[in-house]
Amino acid sequence: MKRLMTTAKWAVLRLAMLLFAGVPAGSLELGQALAQEKGKAAVSSEEAKKSFADAATLQNNNAFDVAIEEWEKFLKDYPKDPLAPKAQHYLGVCQLQLKQYDKAAAAFQAVIANNPKFELIEDSYINLGSSQYALALAGTAGMYEKAAVTFAALARQFPMGKYADSALFYQGESQYALGKKAEAAAAYEALLKQFEKTKHRGEALYALGVAQEELGKYPEAGATYDIYLKELPENPQASEVRMRKAETVLQAGNFAAAEKMFADVAAVKGFPQTDHAIFRQAYCVAKQDKFEGAAGLYARVAAEFPKSVYLPEATMAAGRCFYRADKLEEAAAWLAKAAGAGTKDSAEAGHWLCRIHIRGKKFAEAADQAAKLIAAAGDSPYLVNLKLDQADALYEIPERRAESLPLYAKLAADHPKHEVAPQALYNAAFTALELKNYGEGQKQSAAFLSAYPQDKLLADVKYVAAECNLQLKKYPE
Repeated sequence: MKRLMTTAKWAVLRLAMLLFAGVPAGSLELGQALAQEKGKAAVSSEEAKKSFADAATLQNNNAFDVAIEEWEKFLKDYPKDPLAPKAQHYLGVCQLQLKQYDKAAAAFQAVIANNPKFELIEDSYINLGSSQYALALAGTAGMYEKAAVTFAALARQFPMGKYADSALFYQGESQYALGKKAEAAAAYEALLKQFEKTKHRGEALYALGVAQEELGKYPEAGATYDIYLKELPENPQASEVRMRKAETVLQAGNFAAAEKMFADVAAVKGFPQTDHAIFRQAYCVAKQDKFEGAAGLYARVAAEFPKSVYLPEATMAAGRCFYRADKLEEAAAWLAKAAGAGTKDSAEAGHWLCRIHIRGKKFAEAADQAAKLIAAAGDSPYLVNLKLDQADALYEIPERRAESLPLYAKLAADHPKHEVAPQALYNAAFTALELKNYGEGQKQSAAFLSAYPQDKLLADVKYVAAECNLQLKKYPE
């Protein structure tokens, strides 16, 4: 199951509070900026102050495109002025407002590199990291790595700063996006430990639980989800967290409890992942060997959610479970759908369909279907099973039985390590005996005894070998 909060939509919403940190609030901010220059060794010229004030006024009036031009002009005309670091910072802020993330990142990077003691350095760091993260969300290569480094630096340099909790959270988000789930989990854990009242608490609990779950730390993930559900039981995301909690219970082997938890989540009206909940509920039921019930649930996923990503698997699983429940008519209907879907499961579905036809004494139909599926199976793991199905079906047709013998023998020769190879080789020997081709029966029996001396069919093969020798009047043998 995908982690919902890594989608671009949600990530952008979460970034909204960060992207514009450090924007001048109005004339007071401008007055403060100018007043701070008094008492410094280097004092801005009146011309520089006026230029700075003009740019700040445009920015405060949300004329960001024109403000950018004025900030760039200021930096060109007064590159060494004491106000230059702030001009560089606010240039980045305006570029952020216009979603010019690459330019904004360059502006904040320049501030940090050239002015380590800058009074708004924390704002520059958070905005740099936010710009890099926004670029990463847009698909720019290498930006998650840069964002992770920036947020880590902010958390390290200002461990109790005004953005320290956000720095840890987005450090974790960046690491998670890079697939570094252990590092992401460490960042989330640090955030939750150091800032219990953080505004990111709910998201961090969710993200930590997911990271732990994907790392295979199911007990830890379950404990994290318990905290989330205790603190945020009415959160819109709580149903997904309950479903994830159910997954940790399933992974612990408590299939009955997990089944009930998945069923409860599936019953939540409007839950967007109902198909996943039912799919996993069905799995729990199947693990308890209640195959007819599991088949019904898988069939429900396929019938009620035709656009579900689980449609191919649910269709196949419905057929497989109906087969194991000995509901062959229902199994055939679902397996026919799976076989015709052209998915990775089509060969397996065709195999079970062939077995159903053979059990129903529709031998010609089974042989023809197996032949067609073999031609389309490619490198499917069920190619060998289909070859056995074809030979078995031909064996049951008296006038075509002779065709099955070379098919059995070739299967065993071509796939000697496959699990059905011993059965095929025994079938070849037995078929030869049935056809009174005793020399061939003796040959296939000898091949079996050489290749599979410990197989469960050993006694049966020895019987066939003895019978062939008897018919050939080789009495000592």
